[in-house]
Amino acid sequence: MDKPLKRDTFELRFFPIAAFFGRKSELLDLLYRDPKTRKHNFEHWQFEENRIILFDADKSRVFSFSFQNCQYQCENPPTEGFARDQILKYAGTSLEFFDDKIETILRIGYRQTQVFPVDDFDKLSQLLAETFIKTDNALFKSLEAPIADVQLFPTVFKHGANRFQITLGPVKSEQLKALWGADASFPEQALFLDVDYYAVQPKGATDELRHYVVEFLGKASEILAKVNGGISDGILRV
Repeated sequence: MDKPLKRDTFELRFFPIAAFFGRKSELLDLLYRDPKTRKHNFEHWQFEENRIILFDADKSRVFSFSFQNCQYQCENPPTEGFARDQILKYAGTSLEFFDDKIETILRIGYRQTQVFPVDDFDKLSQLLAETFIKTDNALFKSLEAPIADVQLFPTVFKHGANRFQITLGPVKSEQLKALWGADASFPEQALFLDVDYYAVQPKGATDELRHYVVEFLGKASEILAKVNGGISDGILRV
């Protein structure tokens, strides 16, 4: 397997809105069919007690909206901006539909998970250790023992009013089954990279909610581009 696996996930959580229960059928019709062409945006839809779900047969795209959150997930998007455009289309439509009812945003997050196949697992582990672990301090010197293995490790960064967590490390196929959470054609060995960009109870988000989401996704895309560029140029190229 030469191509990396990629998954984009978006979620926005808000204070529960009772208006959802009386208007969910109307929202479903708005999301399922294009209002102008009447063509289907998704292959299937499903009602649950507290949620509507729209999805393709292979589950490569799933969008859901409930009384307390909306979510979008895309597997292996065809282009770099595909997931962002889809989020703006379906989440944007849903949020505008309930714009006067959504009063408080509890959390917003955009997450990208990737799996890059590698040929030399040991070399990857060594490179990650040399790049991210400082072993010349007193603690490591006192151990008098070289690093034998590198596991997945998360690091949280601040980006203005938002934060993002990067989790990366070398993995084998058995680990990927648990990390990816779905059946897939996994490589025997790979670099796992997960970037979760988020904000908790952002101030002023509901003043112009759609504009805020556009701005948030723009900042998330900026960070993702930097991380992906650094991984491609500094880790995978070696």
